[in-house]
Amino acid sequence: SICDTCVERVYDQFTSKVAGLEDPTVSQVLDGTSGFRGWKVLCEEEFEAENCREVSVLIAASVNNEFNFAKRPAAICAAVGECDADDACNIMSPVGGIDMTEEPMAMNFCTDDGTVRGKFLGSDKFSGNLGVGECLSDSNCGTGEFCKT
Repeated sequence: SICDTCVERVYDQFTSKVAGLEDPTVSQVLDGTSGFRGWKVLCEEEFEAENCREVSVLIAASVNNEFNFAKRPAAICAAVGECDADDACNIMSPVGGIDMTEEPMAMNFCTDDGTVRGKFLGSDKFSGNLGVGECLSDSNCGTGEFCKT
């Protein structure tokens, strides 16, 4: 699916790299650093440019919570319009390559690999306190919504 391809691409080329940066700055995450091209270049090459600026703002704002948004491939793909919660996507985990015995699993916008089995980034103690447009996974998300940062 488009969503599956997006999550794999964003994980491989961006979120996994952000997770590996030590004390990253907004500039490093958006503009890149040695061996890492940053969100702006990736977005302009891979996605519709009109969405790139909006997602850059979300990524920059995530500096306040250890760049959790910048480490969540499914959330980024939802923000650029490649994954829609209403699709109820089942995707392959991009972590560690594709294991032929592995089955696709439900998407989760708050994990490091975009699936329900991934490592949850940030707090998951807010499900009873979700605001408008906020949700945890495809099971409780509407169009254009993704997890609370």
